[in-house]
Amino acid sequence: MQVIFVKLPTGVDMLETVARQTAEDLAVQVLEFTLPDPADPSFEEQLESAWRVCDRFDLQTDIWRGRLLRSVRNFEKGGGGSFERWLVTKEISRSRAYRLIELADCADQFLAQHPLQTDQLSHFSKAAFISAAKCEPAVQQQVIAQAQRGERVTQRQVEDFQETWLVAQEDILPEVIRTRVAQASLPARSAAKAAQALSQLPEDDREILCEALVHHPDLNTLRQVATDAQAISRTLANLSRVQVLTEAALAREALGEAARLGVLAQTLDLLQWAARVERSLSQLYTAWQRLGALHDQLQQSPGGHSLGPLLAALEPLTQPSPAIDVGAVRLTANISCTERWQEAGS
Repeated sequence: MQVIFVKLPTGVDMLETVARQTAEDLAVQVLEFTLPDPADPSFEEQLESAWRVCDRFDLQTDIWRGRLLRSVRNFEKGGGGSFERWLVTKEISRSRAYRLIELADCADQFLAQHPLQTDQLSHFSKAAFISAAKCEPAVQQQVIAQAQRGERVTQRQVEDFQETWLVAQEDILPEVIRTRVAQASLPARSAAKAAQALSQLPEDDREILCEALVHHPDLNTLRQVATDAQAISRTLANLSRVQVLTEAALAREALGEAARLGVLAQTLDLLQWAARVERSLSQLYTAWQRLGALHDQLQQSPGGHSLGPLLAALEPLTQPSPAIDVGAVRLTANISCTERWQEAGS
């Protein structure tokens, strides 16, 4: 895509001529394409391609319109006439004129700091370009890198980059991490994910993981901290289900110690399996009790004698010590129910 650079004139008549020629030249050079045929199997692909061309044309011509309008406004302020009256003759609303001027201001500032080739600029939508011009420098670097890779840049992506960067600046992360994110030496998205995961943890657990980031402020550690923080958060939320851990502080202290020893993953797995065993025991007792009740009910029913062979085959599972064979191993469960108040009194 070719961009025409013109020297902005000071006279209104010449300015109008340049604006008209610029738009006409760009129309010839950019918008000469065949409309996609709905009967063509690649219609959607062609449509998307044509739409991107229009979007690029819209961005670059609007930047130039903004520059031209800015020049007209400055000329009129110098005593050349009325800017508003000139807008009326061109059927341009005042609000649209100032939006275009704002776009031109953003473009000049952005391109002065980050010179882009024409083909790189063409990857931006107009809304994305305006958003990028207002972002933090670290976010702008991410956006520019995406455009330089030849990838499309949308407003939603720019906003996601900006939001991610802002989250990464929270005090919850060590200063060394925040500094590296600001320098774009660490990806803001990974830092944001770690910050969000750490924010769900109690302060003591958070400090342990942050120490790891201080000593190893690299991407691998950042990702591992995010993973560990998420796992700890899930485990802490489920600690109440592990009945044998009557003191929650016991598990919290153990997790802290496990992190220091480098066995956090195994300790988290241990607690999850403990919860699973307790849940399985509860489910086993409920299923065994229900099986026994149904077995007795059918046995006592008027037609129970006709189900005798089936009930006899299932009867071992209704006993206090049901057993099954798993391969070469025979598993036996000794099921008993004791009221908690009886245990306390004994």
